[in-house]
Amino acid sequence: MKWKITSLYVGSYIVLLGLFLIMYTAAVFYFVDHGSRFSPVKMTLDFQQYIGADSQNQPVIQQAGIELLKQHNAWIQLLDENGTEITAWNKPADAPAHYTPSRLVFINKFSVNGSTIFTGVKEWKNREWSYLIAFPETQVSKYPINYEPRYMFNSLFTIFIVLVISILLIGYLFGSLLSRPMWKLIQGITRLSLRDYSVRYHTKGLYHNVYESLNTLSDKLQDYEREQQQMETMREEWIANLYHDLKTPLSSIQGYAELMNDSGVSINMEERVKYSGIIAQNATQLEGLLDDLKLTYRLKNNILPLTMHDEDLAEVIRETVIQLLNTPVYMEREIHLEIEEEPLHMMLDHKWMQRALNNLILNALVHNPPATVIRIEVSDHHQHIEVQIRDNGKGIDSEEQERLFERHYRVTDAAQPTSGSGLGLTIARQIVEAHGGSITLQSTLGQGTVVTLLFPRNYSIQANFVKKSRDYC
Repeated sequence: MKWKITSLYVGSYIVLLGLFLIMYTAAVFYFVDHGSRFSPVKMTLDFQQYIGADSQNQPVIQQAGIELLKQHNAWIQLLDENGTEITAWNKPADAPAHYTPSRLVFINKFSVNGSTIFTGVKEWKNREWSYLIAFPETQVSKYPINYEPRYMFNSLFTIFIVLVISILLIGYLFGSLLSRPMWKLIQGITRLSLRDYSVRYHTKGLYHNVYESLNTLSDKLQDYEREQQQMETMREEWIANLYHDLKTPLSSIQGYAELMNDSGVSINMEERVKYSGIIAQNATQLEGLLDDLKLTYRLKNNILPLTMHDEDLAEVIRETVIQLLNTPVYMEREIHLEIEEEPLHMMLDHKWMQRALNNLILNALVHNPPATVIRIEVSDHHQHIEVQIRDNGKGIDSEEQERLFERHYRVTDAAQPTSGSGLGLTIARQIVEAHGGSITLQSTLGQGTVVTLLFPRNYSIQANFVKKSRDYC
């Protein structure tokens, strides 16, 4: 791959060299005789058509020829067979009236006295006239080129070889300079695809932004894989716990059902009613586990239909607390409800909002000692409605706090037997978020836990508030 990249750079330089030579050669040939709008050589050779003769057979420059000379700022001399001037037009004062053969050769080869001269011949009957057309040197120039054919091609070949070698060398060095980091990047991406995240690059040089992005990508992929592994571990633990939770009532149902179905065992009516009640209780527990599992997936995929109505959030919270305190298991527990202002109208689904609040309060009741005091504070901050559920219980470890609302995580509590689906807090969070709210948890070991719910004010409806505070014990 490295050599392939380098060869591409070298090949591109060779192509550029070839194009440059072709364009340079074409430009030289074009500007030597075709770069301007006219050719002085062709004009000189064709000018004989503008030279005529008078009645005495003397040369005369026609008016069309004079106009052509004016157009190009040129002047002309007509010479006889001996090189002596016969006539002229626009000739400068320092131009000679007689030319020797050697001087004609000289002026035809070089630009002289600011003029570039071209010669032509006009044949008239038995006579032959020479004419000189001169152009300003700033407009037309000519210089002789001398070379030795035997050395010219060798020299050109040598120059070409030197150029090719130079281009190859520069192309190789430049290609290597660019291909080396590119090769490193390709290797790095390949290692990342193989889940090797140890690759690190110094963020410097031409590709420092790419190196920095690759380092960031490596970190992100490593974090993602770590999270995936944690999630997979949690999922396996959750499935194992769920299997245990499902297996326990199923085993009880199966055992009592087989006992009641055994014809060899005598069961009186009192025992039959007792066993039937145990089977019904375990079936209800199974149904609750399955309902929680179904609910969390529906909430996650936003397919739970919410029936939103304008209701008083304070009244929903009060109703939830009363229902919990009327439960025989929690009749002796202490729950304080403090509402600063009510009613607190907002759009909510009564059933699911009560489910979320019930899960949160029940979590504080189940995972804390019986003497724990739970305090629920509800306040209106105009921009949002705040609900805080506080307890002075044993608190939650900081590592567990980060994972408490994850769907596949359940707090390990040695003092509390494992029960339920472990989805209570997850369901509560998803219901709160479905109402546009947010939920956070703060806890300190030995001091207690605070769960805070925030509902944006744009989800609530303004109403007349009456200050009220009640405690339910």
